Order: sequence, then C-alpha cells, then structure tokens
Amino acid sequence: MGKKMATVTAKDIRKFAGDPLAFIQALRLPGSGAQFGDAMAPFQLEWFKTIAPSLLAVAAGQKPPVGRLWTERTKGGSKDTDCAACILWLLAFSSRPVLVQVGADDSDQASEIRKVCDGILQSNPWLQSRVSVVRWRVECDATRSACDILTSDASSSHGARPDVLVLNELSHIGSRDFAETLMDNLTKMPNGLGIIATNAGFTGTWQAEWREIAATSPRWRFQSVAEPAPWLNADDLAEAQRRNPPGRYRRLYQGVWVPLGEGDAVDDSWITRAVCLPCPPEPPKSYPDPNNWIYGAGLDAGLRHDSTGIVVLRARPGSKVQLCDTWVRSPRKGETIPIAEIVTKVRELHERWHLDCLVIDPWQMIGAGQELAAAGIPVQEIPATAASQRQQAEALLRGFREGLVELYDDGRLPQDLRAASIEETGNLGGMRIAWPRTAAGHCDLGASFALLLPLALNTLNIESLVVEPPRLEQVLLL
Repeated sequence: MGKKMATVTAKDIRKFAGDPLAFIQALRLPGSGAQFGDAMAPFQLEWFKTIAPSLLAVAAGQKPPVGRLWTERTKGGSKDTDCAACILWLLAFSSRPVLVQVGADDSDQASEIRKVCDGILQSNPWLQSRVSVVRWRVECDATRSACDILTSDASSSHGARPDVLVLNELSHIGSRDFAETLMDNLTKMPNGLGIIATNAGFTGTWQAEWREIAATSPRWRFQSVAEPAPWLNADDLAEAQRRNPPGRYRRLYQGVWVPLGEGDAVDDSWITRAVCLPCPPEPPKSYPDPNNWIYGAGLDAGLRHDSTGIVVLRARPGSKVQLCDTWVRSPRKGETIPIAEIVTKVRELHERWHLDCLVIDPWQMIGAGQELAAAGIPVQEIPATAASQRQQAEALLRGFREGLVELYDDGRLPQDLRAASIEETGNLGGMRIAWPRTAAGHCDLGASFALLLPLALNTLNIESLVVEPPRLEQVLLL
C-alpha cells in the first residue's frame, strides 16, 4: 500500500468498516510506525484475503464462507500480530455485539495477544479512542463487543458461545481438554469462525492429529509457512542455529514437525555422550564427604495424575555433575500418593547420601518441606517463576552442550531428557522446559533433574578447591 496516511479521516473509517483488509493495511505498526500494508509478506496478504470475507460475515451475523482456518508459521512469522489485527477490526466495526475468545496455554502465552493489541492501539490513536485493553479483555463499548483471553486453567472456558475462537500456539497447549472445550463451544455456533495459529509441533501428539484434520478437511483453509520469516536476517538465523539443538531449530525456524520422543531441548548425541557411568556412584562413607562432593536432591511431586520423581546429583569443583540415584512413584488408579510416603523416601535418601540440599517446587509440598527441614534436611524452595524456569532451561542446555553432566542409564531419566522441549514464554527472553506426557508418564524424573541442575552447575563454578566441602550458603548461588 503505497499511500502514506498521515491522519485517519471519517471517510477512511467508513471504508474500513466495510473492508477489513483496507483497515489492516492502514494500521501503523508498533515500533517502526510503518503501515502494515507496506511491511506485509506475501503469505500474510494471502491469509488476510482469505479471512476478510469471513470477518465481514461474522460481523453481520452470517455464516462465514471459510469457517475454519489453520495457519502454521515459523518463529517470528507474525501470528500474534495478524490475529490481533483481525480481532481489533471485528471489535471496532461489527454491526452487532460479538464475543471473541483467545485460548492459550498459560498467562505468559496469553499475554502475547494482549500486548500486541495494546501496542497496535497505542500506535493508532484513532483506534485507541474506540477499543481498549482491560486486564485480560479487549473491548469496544460502541459495538458492545469483547475479546476474552483465556488460559488452560480458566474455569470460564466452559459453556461460552464465542462468535470467533482463536487457539494460539496450539503446539504449546498442554491440556487437550481445554482446547477441546473451546472448540466444542465454537461448534455450538453455526456461524462461528475458528482460527488455529501455531508453530510446528511434535508428531505422535493430539496436536498433530488436529493438524491432519485441518490439512485434509474441505471445511478448513490450511496454510503452512515452512521457511524462516523474511524479516529475519541471515546472521540472526545463523546464531539461532548455533544456540538451539538441531531438532528445536528445525521445528521453530524450518517448520518441521519432529517426533515426540525426540524433544528439541537436548540433542540426542549430547545425552548419549552423557550416559557414560557404568553404575551409580558409591554413597559417601562419612560426612562431610572426604572427596569434597556436594550432594543434592531434586523433588518434583505429583500426587494424583502425575508421578513423584526424585533425582540425587553430586558435584564438586573440578569435576562434572554426576547422577547418583533416582526414584519414581506413580499413583495407582484412583489413588493419591501419600505425602508421608514421599517424606519417608526423602529421609531414606538423606541417610544414604547425606544431602546438602533438597530442592522442591513448594506447590504440592508446602507442609512436607517444613517437616523435612525440621528433620535436618536443608530445603530450598524454588517456585515455578519465569526466572526459575529460564534458569532451568539454560542449565539444561549448558550442562549437556558443554558436556558437564555424567549419567548412568537408570532406564527412565535419559528417556525423559530426550522428550524435553524448550519453548519461549511471553516474558522478554523468557523460556522454559516443556515436559510432554508420554507412555512412561509426564517426565517426572526429568523435571526433578532440571529443578536441581542450576545449583549443581553453580557448584562447579566455585573457583578454588577447598579442603572441606562448601556449606549450603556457598552452594545456593542463584
């Protein structure tokens, strides 16, 4: 769109009301201030031309010519911006009240659409006077239309009747029930419009099953962009390729769906190299350990739907982090794992390994953590914050890429590590480890390992060897 629109006139607004594509092309983009039409890639223009008639139909209460759209793009492919632009047009210009729902895995991912909407509104003051962002809702009083942004733990996802549903980053949504509930809500609306926007994911998953439906059904308009976004330069891509394991790079930047058992957090060759211990190390014969080893345990507690996993590691300056022990307890059908049983096992491991620290996520272990601390086991609580999740992801990548970890094959932990993926969160530079649910469970040992690994690697960073083992306050450097 070659015309540079300095101001938006009443005539322009009347045109936008009947032409979603003209509205989208005229939007000023956050940051650059350029008009969207001047920055748009061909695959975006194709998608907007497809969806525009459906937006007009929904706004008029009519059946959209294309009721289901799947857009699959590589990282940085403008999924959030494109969906936000469509949502803003519908809220601002619908001739009737409409309800839009955006479903995402968690608040970090959900905040992406909200932030993009807010950025577009700030860059287009004329639109900001009509549409506003209020917490997890984008709304327009003039049309009495709203967009609710939901996460997988939102109780309000049941029973709603959305005119438009956007499932954002389907490959990252962990709860199939949540996604199915939202799609079932849309099914109740014969004139509803459904949009799925996602990166490539993993074969052998329910998301891959949904992709096959979208790719083969005449009801769906399917788009797959399996190449890097054109605005990413060669240096950025080269750096991303060096930074990421091969599987993760293929999935995010080349649009390749990778097997579920081949997670993209840790390259398989790194794990194979790490599994070099023929058997578990011998427990220390006394405390403090005469060989200067620091021993720690990571505990990821699942009580009903997931297993409880415990991993014991040891580390010392000048050596590598070594796996010492693992324990998994899976709930039987209808059972809740007794907290007392977990506490007893931790005490047994403490007696065997003389633990210098026990790292737990306090979510399921609030009272038990206090009980274990009272029993003389140093407990470090690490809640699942954005900072701790990033530290665990960075430690996992660093530990295996740099060969700082030595494992023995316990029959479970290497399998969990091979299934792990690393995904970005909504925070700037944020990332976390995603542990998929496999036939063996929810990678509970892997989660326990990752919880403890940052502290274990920090122990290796103590510069000088010491005669006595460093105390806990020296170990907990985070």
